Amino acid sequence: FKEEVISNINIKKPFNKGSILRESAVIALFSFALIILIALITYDVSDPGYKNIKSVSEVNNYLGVVGALFSSFVIYLFGLASYFFPLLFFVYGLNLIDRKENPRSDVQSVVIKFIAFLFVLLSTCCLSSMHISVSWVPLDSGAGGIIGLEISQLLSQGLGEIGTTLLSSAIWIIFMPIFIGFSWLKLVRLTGKSVIT
Repeated sequence: FKEEVISNINIKKPFNKGSILRESAVIALFSFALIILIALITYDVSDPGYKNIKSVSEVNNYLGVVGALFSSFVIYLFGLASYFFPLLFFVYGLNLIDRKENPRSDVQSVVIKFIAFLFVLLSTCCLSSMHISVSWVPLDSGAGGIIGLEISQLLSQGLGEIGTTLLSSAIWIIFMPIFIGFSWLKLVRLTGKSVIT
C-alpha cells in the first residue's frame, strides 16, 4: 500500500505543477504564431480576399484559401501592424515559460500584456498610415489598414500631423516594453557597452 501511494505521488507531481499542460500550451501558442506568420508572409493580392471572394484554381498563400482570406482581412484592417499578431502569441508563450506559481499574477500579466498590445497595435496602425507607403497592401486602406486610416484622420483633426505623430510615437514607446517585456534603459546600456567594447 505504501509503495502504491508513493507511485501515485510521483505520477501526479508533474500534473500538480502544471508543467505538462504548460509545455503543451507553449507549443500550441508558438505553433499558432508560426501559422499566422506564414499566412501573412505569403499574402498575395491576387488570392481570394475580403473583396474578391472567388474560386481560383491556384492559391499562392501557403495556407490555402483559409490563409488567403485571413491574411487579406487582417491586412485590410491593420495593415503592416498585422505582423504583431503572431508576436502576441509568441510573447504569451514566453510568458508561460517564465510563469510564476501564483495564478492571479498570471491572469494580471496576460491582461496587462494584451492591453499593451492593443496600444502598440493601434499606434503602429496610425504611424504606418501616416508615414509609410507600400505597394502590396490594398490601396483603399494603406499601410496602416482601414483602422490606422480612421485613427490618423480623427487625431489629425485635433492635433495635426505632427501632434498625432508625437502622440502615437509616445504611446508606442511606452507600451512596447510592457508588451514584449524589456527595458529601454537596459537596451541603451547594452548598446552602449557593445559600441564601447
